[in-house]
Amino acid sequence: LMAADAFAARAAPRPSLRLRVVIGDRDFTQPANAAFHQRLQALGIPHDYTVLAGVGHDTMAVLRGLGAGNWAFYRGALGVD
Repeated sequence: LMAADAFAARAAPRPSLRLRVVIGDRDFTQPANAAFHQRLQALGIPHDYTVLAGVGHDTMAVLRGLGAGNWAFYRGALGVD
């Protein structure tokens, strides 16, 4: 969570930076990601947080779960809409 504090200190001059956290509800790292999400909220750091139902610690399952939304995030982050 100290990384969130460091990010908050640096983020103010870079409002265009986009942060996204995507996690499956069956991923063993889900509790740590949920805590990170809560810390980002407490620090007022804008971010996207998505929990995918039925997904474990599996990159391809995450990408399938995100579907077209995965690319929509990158288009928005890169200003290519």
